[in-house]
Amino acid sequence: MNHNDKTNCSESKLLSLCSYPYLSDTIQKNILAILNTSLDYDMLLSRARQHGMLPLLYYHVKEFKDLVPTTVFQDLRMQYLGNTSRNLVLIKELTRIISLMKEHDIPMIPFKGPLLALQGYQDISLRSFSDLDVMVHKKDVLKVKDILLHEDFVPTIPMNTSEERFVLKNDCEYNFRKKRSPVCIEVHWRFHPRLCHIPFDENIWDRLYPVNLEKENILSFSVEDLFLFLCTHATRHQWCQLRYLSDLFGLFQSQDVDLDAVYRIAREQRLLRIFFIGLFLLKMQYMVSFPSTIEQNMQRDTKAQELSKTINYRLLSQPVSYQEHHLFGFWLKSREDMYDKLMSGFHMLFSPTQIDVDFTTRKQMGIGRYVLLRPYRLLQYLS
Repeated sequence: MNHNDKTNCSESKLLSLCSYPYLSDTIQKNILAILNTSLDYDMLLSRARQHGMLPLLYYHVKEFKDLVPTTVFQDLRMQYLGNTSRNLVLIKELTRIISLMKEHDIPMIPFKGPLLALQGYQDISLRSFSDLDVMVHKKDVLKVKDILLHEDFVPTIPMNTSEERFVLKNDCEYNFRKKRSPVCIEVHWRFHPRLCHIPFDENIWDRLYPVNLEKENILSFSVEDLFLFLCTHATRHQWCQLRYLSDLFGLFQSQDVDLDAVYRIAREQRLLRIFFIGLFLLKMQYMVSFPSTIEQNMQRDTKAQELSKTINYRLLSQPVSYQEHHLFGFWLKSREDMYDKLMSGFHMLFSPTQIDVDFTTRKQMGIGRYVLLRPYRLLQYLS
């Protein structure tokens, strides 16, 4: 099967249709037509799992269960119910932790995970997530750590004071897992690690708005800030999962996203190309149209068009890949400003993250010494 065949095979077409976060007569009609053909269900389930699409696949095919092999349908149903149950546990823990932080006067803003399931899908069952992402002020990170330790959490990667200092300077999150529990929490103080060279916009704290989560009113980021974050986060991962597109489309369809406001924020942060890549992909996958001023600005960035076509072409034709050198190369191409490219390259060489701390711990090597060895290690990895 050649590259193009993989993109246009029935299994890929079905997954593409199932990436819509809602039902419609047209979508259901097209899904029905594909289900009436001969499908490789092992391939379908494997790709759905890789792309984080199992809940949406079940959501779209459950009305046609008689056309799906019984064992396949039961497997999908059990995974859907398991995902729902797990999400409810995570939401309960999230609201508990946020309330706990309020008692200590620590602002904590959840994003992604259950918030995105509600904002983009209107249903916590339709999006799978394995951890909880929260944002706090950098000055509060170690206070949050102490509170979590008292709540039976432990760091995913144990760190000493020196290593914590490096991570707070260069990374964007401090990860914890709960003992004897599947709950993991990622405590962020910015959206992206230093190697991405995207200064955190502190004004984002002034654009919060209330949302209802399990009958609890909590604050979350504006849909405009979230939209740009989703574009940036997906670009960091080369848009290697169809779920990234489904998340973005769901948010765009369900919320009143002010694209002009997103454009202004992206321009200030020199992230216009990344913003345009997200918009081009929405047009290619979902036939979305945008305001004329946005369309005109998109069309001027030929590099964004080129990168979007590459992503769209290989999205369902190649295995999901997380190879660091491929991801970083794509990241550099997605930045429109040469200074940002150079600084990203510099920080890639000399700014260690939590993964590096884990490596130095296993090798019994001090993090200070490792900073000097990191370029050599990266060159070895790339070769």
